[in-house]
Amino acid sequence: MNIDMKTVLPYLVIACSIAMSWGVISQRLEAVESKVETIVQIQIDLAVIKQKLISIEDHLITKSN
Repeated sequence: MNIDMKTVLPYLVIACSIAMSWGVISQRLEAVESKVETIVQIQIDLAVIKQKLISIEDHLITKSN
């Protein structure tokens, strides 16, 4: 059985295109995951800051009374 380059080449191009697309998508997903982790950490930090401000405010109100 003789395999002709004209027959194999389109499949090779398709396989390379799929591999490159997979790599690009993987990198973008990793970037999005990283950004999501950063946003979650910011939300946690804001919640802690909010709680501390409420605590300080309560302390100041009770001290002034």
